[in-house]
Amino acid sequence: MGHEVGHALAEQVPFPAPALPAHLEAYPARGITAKWQQELLSDAWAVFLLGPAPLLSLIEISAHQHLASETHPCNHLRFALMANCLRNSGFLAAEDAQVCLGWLQEHVDNAIGEAEEFQPTIVPDAAFPAFASVHEYLSAKLAAIGDFVLNRPGKYDRTVWASGMPQGDDRHSLVTRILHCTPPDSVQGSAELPHLGSILNAGWAVHRDPDTWQEFSSQFDCTEADREYEALKRLNQLLLKAIESTSLKREWSQ
Repeated sequence: MGHEVGHALAEQVPFPAPALPAHLEAYPARGITAKWQQELLSDAWAVFLLGPAPLLSLIEISAHQHLASETHPCNHLRFALMANCLRNSGFLAAEDAQVCLGWLQEHVDNAIGEAEEFQPTIVPDAAFPAFASVHEYLSAKLAAIGDFVLNRPGKYDRTVWASGMPQGDDRHSLVTRILHCTPPDSVQGSAELPHLGSILNAGWAVHRDPDTWQEFSSQFDCTEADREYEALKRLNQLLLKAIESTSLKREWSQ
């Protein structure tokens, strides 16, 4: 979701890409470079909008599918870019992130490491000689792409991002509601409705933190084989209900 919105933002706020090196000007390298760059920009915008949730989602849905294509870069580039955006935004370094999302750094590092192991098959020179050149070029541009998105002035200013992202108390309160099988649509002691990123990241915190997931899934009275499915189904229902509820409340308040 965040990635697809990122495509729209990437079109509205074009990345001032420098002139390509001569060896990337020819077909098909030029077209592949442009497409990969747009995907990476959309990934950066997704992190800007929603924090870790888009990266965690990409890791989950693309597990072991690390090959590049003419339209999409390999996962190594995408994971590395999004992780850098999280670090540079201060999200991973924040004290409350370490308390509530202490598992996140290790999980992301493991995903990047796994993707790196596929490197020889990601950019096979013999089959797609352009892939290796484009991969090398954009690897050197990851920091510039991430900085461009995270430091946008005005409407997409970084302070707007920070004000909407879940803080430590928010995450703790929302995770607690999920553990009680209650939609995470309010923060204890606050009249403010939780940000969409807060809701999604609270869900990921429950799902990916081993201890929290054990606490949540153990509530379901079913066989061990069915428990994972039932817990995921309930978590999905709770998050969707919270998104629906907060959206309606915002409409009513307006």
